[in-house]
Amino acid sequence: MSDRKTTKIISWADDFKAASGFSAEFVLSASAAEWDAINGETPPSLLGAIGGRALKAPGAPDGNLAQLNATGDPVDSGIPASDIGDKATKVSGATAGNFASLDADGDLADSGIDNTAWISRIASPTEGAIPSQTSSGELVDTGILADDVSNALAALPYKATKVGSPTAGNLASLTAGGDLADSGSAPSDFTPEFNSEYTFLPIEDAVDGSSPPAALETFVAGNGRIKLRRFDPTTAEEVIFAWEMPDDADGSIQFCVCGVLTEATSPVSGEGISFQLTGYPVGLGESINHAFDPLQYSHEPDLFADGVGYQDRFRTAYSTLISAAGLDGGKLAVLKLARAVDNVNDDYAQDVGVTGIMIMWRRHQTLV
Repeated sequence: MSDRKTTKIISWADDFKAASGFSAEFVLSASAAEWDAINGETPPSLLGAIGGRALKAPGAPDGNLAQLNATGDPVDSGIPASDIGDKATKVSGATAGNFASLDADGDLADSGIDNTAWISRIASPTEGAIPSQTSSGELVDTGILADDVSNALAALPYKATKVGSPTAGNLASLTAGGDLADSGSAPSDFTPEFNSEYTFLPIEDAVDGSSPPAALETFVAGNGRIKLRRFDPTTAEEVIFAWEMPDDADGSIQFCVCGVLTEATSPVSGEGISFQLTGYPVGLGESINHAFDPLQYSHEPDLFADGVGYQDRFRTAYSTLISAAGLDGGKLAVLKLARAVDNVNDDYAQDVGVTGIMIMWRRHQTLV
């Protein structure tokens, strides 16, 4: 046997002695013919002598879990033991069928509650019957078969056929045969109609505000005679009306101002007038002293375009809807009228005679 092979055999013998526990003499007992068959690999007889012992996993990181390959040798799993995390401790002496719960440490514990504590099963139910529930939450057998109910519903006379593919939110209508149909209209498509009522508050019923207009006078134009007060074009002169609102008023009002042009200087194109109404409601048992809340404006932006001149009657456009909080039927409405001299629509630089204000209001709609 060559020296090179002998040296390699001795080296293998030492390695396997350390790894397998076999003596060097046992390892070296292989025949020369067996060693001569070696081509740089582990001698076959030596592997046979090791038998079923598993080989080591070379190069495995410290702390990783081992797993077995197809030949039964250990290999590196690639999974550190720390990745498994904490396992819950199983319950010792648990009652079979009870629900599990967790203790303060996160381990499993016996809750002491089984399924019957949650659902009280019907002892002898009628097959196909509809169950019911007692006040304590237990299930009971009604004895009413679901099929009987279904058949009874199907046998109901004059049952309307439901609508196929309706538009969600639309109102239902009836066909000539009495079945349901999609009307094609939603509630939002309809605007409630109200019967408007009108109340005229004459200027002679008004009392002076903090900066009142000229005193009440009778304006004469030939055969025409009318009570009015002249409002100045540069000062926000004001009067106060007290209107007892009808009991069935719904609290939504609009106003306009009625009057006569008292000055010989007629308006030119584009000249107009503007008034503002402020106010507050007074209920029964309440003081009549409250702060005025801004309400709305009423304008006539072009007197000339409307053909209004000296001694002619005018009426401003109705204001937008006033829905002041608490301005309801049965209240006393304290209303302050002032000429809005700072408004862009008030540029007719003359006094105007006011005969009163017209209130447009609505009644509550009552379904009978």
